[in-house]
Amino acid sequence: MNHDEIRELLPAYAIGAVDPQERVTVEEHLATCAACRLTLRTYEGLAEDLLYAVPPVPAPSQVEERLQRAVGAPRRSRSWWHRPAARTLALAAAVVIFLLSNAFWAYRIQTISQEMRVQATALAVLAGAPRVVLQGDPPAPEARGVLYLRPETNVALLRISNLPPLPPDRAYQVWLIYDGHRDTGALFQVHQPQEIVVLIRAPRPLAEYEAIGITVEPASGSPGPTGPRVLHGSF
Repeated sequence: MNHDEIRELLPAYAIGAVDPQERVTVEEHLATCAACRLTLRTYEGLAEDLLYAVPPVPAPSQVEERLQRAVGAPRRSRSWWHRPAARTLALAAAVVIFLLSNAFWAYRIQTISQEMRVQATALAVLAGAPRVVLQGDPPAPEARGVLYLRPETNVALLRISNLPPLPPDRAYQVWLIYDGHRDTGALFQVHQPQEIVVLIRAPRPLAEYEAIGITVEPASGSPGPTGPRVLHGSF
């Protein structure tokens, strides 16, 4: 492989998505190419952030409630448990709960995998891209953000730190501003005060926007800003 071909493999190499032969080839090249080592460090830094960009989601409450009922019922009445029909019913309920739980986690894993594929693509496109710095507003003066974008595309990555957590009925909404109009770029929640990465999907090329802002909105989002602005920046 030549230099350009190996450079194209670096995003996949950064997230462990190359085959063994490609890994050997890339590592041999990295040993002698300082430019590719520098590019790889950029990919690895973003890849680590993307790994934690998908928040954990608890199992549905009804699964836990059904499991407690199925397990707790025998303890309340030994005579009830010794009835054949009751044992059959309880075991059937446990099997159903097990299948429901497996189906939930299978769906969750599939969702995360799809999101990671999208983020890996964004990583490959945006690493080394121009940046827009976001500053905190009075509701969150310590908040900071960096937007990685390529003006000709509709996708960007936003790294944010020091945004305060919100109650479950509220979320942060990203607004992309052009000619006095605003498009929604993302809707996300913060569950604990840590750095997060948000994938921005714009309805038009990013070159058409003049600024970006983030406000506090209802958890389902708003058609336009209604809450206080917490971050802002100019393109």
